Amino acid sequence: MPLSLVSHFREIELRIVTEQAWTLDSPLLAHIEAIKQHPEQSDDAMMQPVNMFFKRVITVTAEKVQDLCEHLKLEPSVVEKVWTVMKMQLSSEPQLLVNRQLDQMIMCAIYGVCKV
Repeated sequence: MPLSLVSHFREIELRIVTEQAWTLDSPLLAHIEAIKQHPEQSDDAMMQPVNMFFKRVITVTAEKVQDLCEHLKLEPSVVEKVWTVMKMQLSSEPQLLVNRQLDQMIMCAIYGVCKV
């Protein structure tokens, strides 16, 4: 596959993971809400796509946190705390991303950790 095509697909994936999936009309959010409302009806077939998506979100988040913290020349202890905040936010409060971009949440985590 040509490198330009690989790069294009990567950009599309990043846009989906960081912003498109979090819009109010996103089918992903509807699917997550259905799972939350009826956990007894959720089987592996329903959970597998969501789990795969969140693994990708976590990977992209880790890359973005590392890259941004390197550019800001933050100490490793601060980077670790920012990463901990982001993991907690993604696992327990993913609805905070609705109508926001992942980058906004990362910047808020960096600000919060540095401020404390």
